[in-house]
Amino acid sequence: MIGRESAPVRVTVTKNVVRKAMETYGVPPRKFEPGDMVPGYAVVAFESEAERVEGPTLMKNFLMISNELSFERPLRLGEELTVSSRLADMSERFGGRFGYSIHVRTETVFRDASGAVVARSANTGMQYENEAPGGGE
Repeated sequence: MIGRESAPVRVTVTKNVVRKAMETYGVPPRKFEPGDMVPGYAVVAFESEAERVEGPTLMKNFLMISNELSFERPLRLGEELTVSSRLADMSERFGGRFGYSIHVRTETVFRDASGAVVARSANTGMQYENEAPGGGE
């Protein structure tokens, strides 16, 4: 289960994807030409393209506890990337505000035409049984 990776999917970094990402993050628009470096957060638009590899649902409640982006090099307008997702890790936590919990980490990897990693997006979620602090779920 851990390490299982989805089939790679091809995507292209287009002006439209970059524009929408900039709008989402409230960044003023700029013009880009093919080959120009573009904001790295545009890769988030491609996360949904890859088949999501999830861990098992073991507890009734879920809370996202981290969302990370890391880059090996700048993203460039017009380049093709392959995107795949994998279950990176699962761990148990005993005690704390939520009591016993399971942490599930998934990772989406973006590779260029040579297969080199351009960027990674990792998400860690926590599954737990107890009510959240303050009575909410």
